[in-house]
Amino acid sequence: MTVVNRLTPLCVFVVLLACATAHGQKVETGYDKDTDFAQYRTFAWVKRNLPPPNPLLAALIANNIEVQLKDKGLRRVDRDPDLLVSFYGGTTAQSAFAPGDPGFTALGGEPITGAWGGSAPATPLPHLLKGTLAIDLVDARKENLVWRAIANTSLDYDNRNKMLDQVNKAVAAMLKKYPPGK
Repeated sequence: MTVVNRLTPLCVFVVLLACATAHGQKVETGYDKDTDFAQYRTFAWVKRNLPPPNPLLAALIANNIEVQLKDKGLRRVDRDPDLLVSFYGGTTAQSAFAPGDPGFTALGGEPITGAWGGSAPATPLPHLLKGTLAIDLVDARKENLVWRAIANTSLDYDNRNKMLDQVNKAVAAMLKKYPPGK
């Protein structure tokens, strides 16, 4: 085996990794391998017990999911659906220390003074917002989960339009993998 043939899989892996990193989202799907997804033609929403914490964002996500499912040939019905659809998600805020902050003053540490010639300037903490969104499709007759997609991404907290665009792209990427095998 030549060196080129041995390096080809590594090169392909590096290119795929670079593409995934550039996209910024990680989407995973799972499904019941014994399910014939061609049998599903209609869907309905699972009723929520509690109102969503962010109704505007929830409506945007629901609308995007519905558009994607309709593009897949599914039709929304009020009675006797083939699939029940639900989604849920959340965000976590994370802080990071500034690399130029040897005394960790941004995290409440003591500034370095004395023999070191003064204290390090306080640097504002970057705010990282991680988002997770999951979509579940349940066989309404069997009451069995048949498909799930989960997307994880870093969200742009400071730019709401960009954050909403990221959510739209996540929904599209998730439902691009439905039905499985296509």
